[in-house]
Amino acid sequence: MDSLLREELPTIVSNGAFGQNLKYLSFDLDKDHVGQDQYMSTVLFGTVTTSDELQHRVVIKLKLRDEKMRIQFKIDFQFHNEITMYERIIPFLFECHRSMAGVGNWPTFARFFYGRNKCGEFFERDLIVLENVNPLGFRLSEDRPFLDYDHLVIALQALAKFHGLSYTAKYKDPDRFQKIIMDIRDTQFDLDGQWLFKNNALSRFGKRGVDQLLERSVTFIGTMSTCDD
Repeated sequence: MDSLLREELPTIVSNGAFGQNLKYLSFDLDKDHVGQDQYMSTVLFGTVTTSDELQHRVVIKLKLRDEKMRIQFKIDFQFHNEITMYERIIPFLFECHRSMAGVGNWPTFARFFYGRNKCGEFFERDLIVLENVNPLGFRLSEDRPFLDYDHLVIALQALAKFHGLSYTAKYKDPDRFQKIIMDIRDTQFDLDGQWLFKNNALSRFGKRGVDQLLERSVTFIGTMSTCDD
């Protein structure tokens, strides 16, 4: 994959993904930093250096090589939706936001450098290149698979901002809004109309949460009993 990126990045840079009239100098793969909790794509981290001597720390997503999983999880559609999000939806939302006075700040998004989704025989070269936001102070929560309260609040606040931007865009330009929505591909249901995460998936997910709550309750009760003594 490292060699593939070194083949692709010179063309990506020369086509203006990192700025106009720039050339590719190097790519350094961060072998000590790997994507965590990834099962729908292969995630690599590294640094792209361009001819203006700027170093861009990036996250690069590649499609799964396993054809069965790629089809099962609709990875081609997942890539399509993510690229559409960065190329069409976010610019549209921000454009509508700027046209209205008195609206609060928008959410923070990673910079989108490049996306390709040719699929078929070219799937191995399909990729998405984003800004690595770790240097900006963003980190994964240490509590996985369950978020703590503070992270949950932050996540809901970000979602609320995005939800507000969506309503603004729908109000300002409903026709364009509808056209963009129609371009989003379904990724949750198979050809038979069944949810991808079937076979009592919700029950199994819920049980994990209930089990952890019970464990915390036992610990809490034990602590309270100690205090009473």
